[in-house]
Amino acid sequence: MRILNLNLKEGVAELIPESIDDLWHLVNIVRPGDLVEAKTSRIIKIRGSMGEVEGRSKVSLSIKLRVEAVQLDLYIKRLKIYGIVEDSRDVEGLKGRHHSINLKVGEPIFLLKNKWLPNELERLERAKLTESRSLVVVSVDRDECCIAVIGEHGLDVKAEIPIRLPGKRNSEQWESSVRENLKAISEVLSRLDISREVFILVVGPGFLYEKLADHLSQEPQFKGRVKTGKVSIGGVSGVYEALRSGLIANYLGEIRLVYEAKLLDEVFKMLSEKPNMVTYGIKPIKDLASTGAIKTLLVSERLLKNLPDGELDELLKAIREVEQKKGEVVFVSSGLENDRILGLGGIVAILRYPLT
Repeated sequence: MRILNLNLKEGVAELIPESIDDLWHLVNIVRPGDLVEAKTSRIIKIRGSMGEVEGRSKVSLSIKLRVEAVQLDLYIKRLKIYGIVEDSRDVEGLKGRHHSINLKVGEPIFLLKNKWLPNELERLERAKLTESRSLVVVSVDRDECCIAVIGEHGLDVKAEIPIRLPGKRNSEQWESSVRENLKAISEVLSRLDISREVFILVVGPGFLYEKLADHLSQEPQFKGRVKTGKVSIGGVSGVYEALRSGLIANYLGEIRLVYEAKLLDEVFKMLSEKPNMVTYGIKPIKDLASTGAIKTLLVSERLLKNLPDGELDELLKAIREVEQKKGEVVFVSSGLENDRILGLGGIVAILRYPLT
């Protein structure tokens, strides 16, 4: 993320997203009630002398919206911001009407907030300092293949391919079918918009994933960046198993999705084995925040977005108290891990010492 201007006193930020991950960061930064200004387009009706519509023209305009909702479309790599027009310098009569801004990578956005939340500033800093990191995971077995991209924005399934193999009685036919399936997977992978810097992790049970890895390694566009790992099943389930098992962490280090999953795995393990070392829910966290008992605090960004202002202010005060006592605060953002933490009330703490 390129930050052209950041003035917290005035609540203003001028930003340029430089990757799909930056658009995902903006999903979690832009909140209902914020003011956003950016370029968009509108279809204008061209009328004749009698008022009849003679044609339509698409015009570019700059508008300022009071945000109502934000949505990321991963397929076309576009951030759609819905809201009510506060101002438009290019077209009259838009003020007070609903409109949307379609923001793409490389396009500037002006953002004005009444209050910047700590997780929003943390996201902005992370987006500024780190390059977009991602990994392509190809999970394959005798029945199916799944191709997914894992990055800061989470897990994005790109393709699911059925696998059909005959029995091994006719070895020549079987080998031919294997080659055809491997070729089909390679062709799908080649059509995806994947940077040449990104590693490809091929996982699965049995033999097929190894054959696929060998096949891809011989392709010029994939040579030198194919890795392998063993899981018990192919398809989407195999991708999630690779995520949980730590295979993906081996190649991405502390990418955010993996880091969040690792922490929540620790939480659920401690809930089972050492329940007095974990607490969850807004009230228990607020009660403990100033005591120094909290070692790591995990907070759902979805929870922060949905709290009323009064409750939000109280929770933000507790978060600041945890930080003042040298506790680590992690804002959970990925969809999969948000679902897990929301089952615990959206906020959970790992403690420095057991509660009696």
